[in-house]
Amino acid sequence: MGLKTLILVCPFILLTISCGKSQEIPNSPSDNFLKVIWETPITDLGFTTAMSPILFNEYVVTSTSDTFQGHHNPILFLDSSTGQVEHLFSNYQRNPVPYYEEKVCAFEQYLLLRDRKSIQCLNMESKQLQWYSDLKDSGPWIYAHQGYVYTSIDYNNYESAAIIRSPVSSENWDTVFAFTINDDYLTDFGAIGFGEAGNGDQIMVWKNRSWKSTSPRTDIFAYNLSADTLMWRNTDLEVNSGIIPLKIKDDKVFGLVNSHAFAMDLQNGRTLWLKNLRELFTPTLDISFFSGDFYLEDDLMIIKGDSDELVTLYAASGLQKSILQDYGYNFSGRFSYFEGKLFFGSDGLRIINAYTGENLINERQREQFGNIKEAIEIDPLRRVMYFNDGRFNYCVKIPEGI
Repeated sequence: MGLKTLILVCPFILLTISCGKSQEIPNSPSDNFLKVIWETPITDLGFTTAMSPILFNEYVVTSTSDTFQGHHNPILFLDSSTGQVEHLFSNYQRNPVPYYEEKVCAFEQYLLLRDRKSIQCLNMESKQLQWYSDLKDSGPWIYAHQGYVYTSIDYNNYESAAIIRSPVSSENWDTVFAFTINDDYLTDFGAIGFGEAGNGDQIMVWKNRSWKSTSPRTDIFAYNLSADTLMWRNTDLEVNSGIIPLKIKDDKVFGLVNSHAFAMDLQNGRTLWLKNLRELFTPTLDISFFSGDFYLEDDLMIIKGDSDELVTLYAASGLQKSILQDYGYNFSGRFSYFEGKLFFGSDGLRIINAYTGENLINERQREQFGNIKEAIEIDPLRRVMYFNDGRFNYCVKIPEGI
């Protein structure tokens, strides 16, 4: 397959902002609230879509999908200690889109931003555009692994798709795997995950969210990056699915599709177990897993979806361990893990014990920040967390004892 790449080079400007609007928050007189170190507006308007904060050197890097301080959809560099806006970057090669979930990834000093027509790579050290790539008719999801950025492209009227990759530091694409479907379904690659086989080989897994006018299907592919060969393709899942990435652990592939959780053998693709969560309990809202995430901890698969339940299955068997309710709606981003706890936003801040699901903060603390958007970034040295609610970016102290 021929892949045409257009490289555009143009001047760009480093924008330095000296009048940040952040404010340091005084200590709360009550233990009923978490300590806010600082909060910084990230929009001139009422609400914005922003990417998950990224901690890079002395900065917290985030974004806004609105005009901010005269700049269109900029990337914001906030001083991690004070919240002061130190730099704005908005010299894109294309008009930016809202960046969230797997439209954003980072590796070392490189921040990669994806839409359906391009990838833009920002060097967070120089705060300048590193490279730009024109990729038309392709999925908007990107994934970084061991110095490469991976994405998918569609062609041949969606009868064909490919996984391609480039070094994160410079644009140099090559095709990892190309596929043409041989039935009346169409192709849509995404939800890429990475891991190691038992022999140390690097493995990549992903979903082909196949579809046609009458019915959906989700194929699961496994590719050995070390041996440069396709391992298997599983076509057991006759349901649609979202883009929650797959995970590899203990020579198994785990994932979520529609209302189902599953595990497959990493070596041969055999389905080990498949659980329809709607058959385990009656959810408060329907479960489709078009939002949410899961985390693997010891022999547990911890699942949070569209509804307010937190479901824990035994990873080896798929058998139910627990179903806990009242864990919020509007789950955004992905789980963040720190010292045996999961941090996420779901109608407020959630910090739970990854082994038991126990809530570790009280109701007032959970509701303190409203509706958190995207994932939470943890600084393990300062023991603080960074997140946004669509209006402010926050630095909040992780409570003692958590």
